[in-house]
Amino acid sequence: MRRSHIKINTNPKEWWQNMRTVMKTYTSVIVIIVAALLLELTTGIMYIAAQKFIQRTMEHTVKREMDATYMNIRNKLANVEVTIDNMAWVVNRDLESADWMFETPEMLAQYNSFILGFGISFAPYYYPQKGRWFEPYAVRRANGTIETMQLGSAQHDYFKADFYNLAKNTGKGNWCEPYMDNEGAKAEVTTYSVPVYSSDNKFVAVVHADISLGWLNELMNDEKIYQSTQRYLVTSKYTWLAGQDTPVMREVLKVLKADDDYTAYFTMEDQNGNKLHVF
Repeated sequence: MRRSHIKINTNPKEWWQNMRTVMKTYTSVIVIIVAALLLELTTGIMYIAAQKFIQRTMEHTVKREMDATYMNIRNKLANVEVTIDNMAWVVNRDLESADWMFETPEMLAQYNSFILGFGISFAPYYYPQKGRWFEPYAVRRANGTIETMQLGSAQHDYFKADFYNLAKNTGKGNWCEPYMDNEGAKAEVTTYSVPVYSSDNKFVAVVHADISLGWLNELMNDEKIYQSTQRYLVTSKYTWLAGQDTPVMREVLKVLKADDDYTAYFTMEDQNGNKLHVF
């Protein structure tokens, strides 16, 4: 039987010459492979860096946008507060005439289109001839007309309302939690109210302004840079004021309720597993 033999070259000099020949032959291939690997690595690093840059830019832009929205709303509400503080002074000055009390709410409603309604809720029997409930009220209807009425009654017992009792009991201006006003504004509103005192420092009435939650929604969604951005406005007790009621909002409220001092942002996922950045 004939045996096959494999000849192994153990001469170091010849082996090195063979390796040099192989390297010369495949140098271009090796260079291409290394270049390709470096290109992939560089592309990956640049992609990650670009993603982080885009993320930081988006976060900065959204935060700046939300700060601007907050300041816009805060300024509007501050105007409401100043208007009602001035209204309290006017009512205090003209307490002699019960019928004159209809003039102030009507005039303010005409010149403050962003406020839905104005009212003066008097203490029981302050004007005996007007009865237990006396509440001159003016509201701007959807067609732009101003409707003035005597709103207080047993059916609309403002003595039980938060806006009345907050102002009366604290002796200062307050925003109340949102509620549905079926009698006067006929809309979901939040109310800013201020107490009125007579010259001898006796409680007389509560003056108040109703702000439509629909109007707040319009402010919240005005001029959005990213249309997918969801904005929410809540009270200090985390009651919904403006923004779409969604599962995301409810999760955000849980986080805020758990930490009253939460001022940063966090990342969460929606029901579809999409990441959401919440400020």
